Amino acid sequence: MKNISERIEIKTLLIEFLATYIFVFLGSGSSALYPSFILIPALVHSLVLFVINVNISNKELEYYCHMNPAKSLSSYLMGDIKTFQKTISLIFIQFFASCCASFSLVLVLYGIPSNLGVTVYTSKITSFRACMIEMTLTLIIVVISGLDLSSSDSLFKSFCEPFMVFICFLIGGDLTGASFNPVRSFGPSFITGNYSHLWVYILGPTLGFIIGSLITKYLKDILISQHHLNKSNNLIEEP
Repeated sequence: MKNISERIEIKTLLIEFLATYIFVFLGSGSSALYPSFILIPALVHSLVLFVINVNISNKELEYYCHMNPAKSLSSYLMGDIKTFQKTISLIFIQFFASCCASFSLVLVLYGIPSNLGVTVYTSKITSFRACMIEMTLTLIIVVISGLDLSSSDSLFKSFCEPFMVFICFLIGGDLTGASFNPVRSFGPSFITGNYSHLWVYILGPTLGFIIGSLITKYLKDILISQHHLNKSNNLIEEP
């Protein structure tokens, strides 16, 4: 039994590595090649996220790729991930995959001037405001995409989060680079050695995910309670 659980654990970590690698490689690549045309990176980030949600997440193991240490940490705090050891393993593999993806991007873009998609905020705002923007937009993504109460594994549920990422990317892209994910920023920064203001893209999305998860849980509890109350009232009113 222990060997089976260990094999499942390794399998989920491999899935997480693959998904994070693909997301960072294509997301950072689009930002590196089209830094001034925000629509293309917004489309690439959201479409890659959608494809991964539909095709790579392992439904048999009831495991859905995080690709985001802030999401893994908030999942642990909310009780969705049971052990701290698994949380640390996921976060480590996400950062490792991010670095591997960024290094691969160096090889692919060799000879082409680019910053590997390093996320930077505009000089018009302070680092604190950039952090607040990242936190707020991440929070919005988490709350809107997390409030679906339907039990069916529909295509709409897989599309909701990528669509919110697309919208928030268009809003925040010119201001902060629209990271919403610590590993999306860490890999390019680590490979290029550009660590200036990296804390903005680690702290902001992490706070956004944690606060957003708390809000989502609170709102879900209210909606579920209201649903049960309405159901009970309907049963009472029936002759």
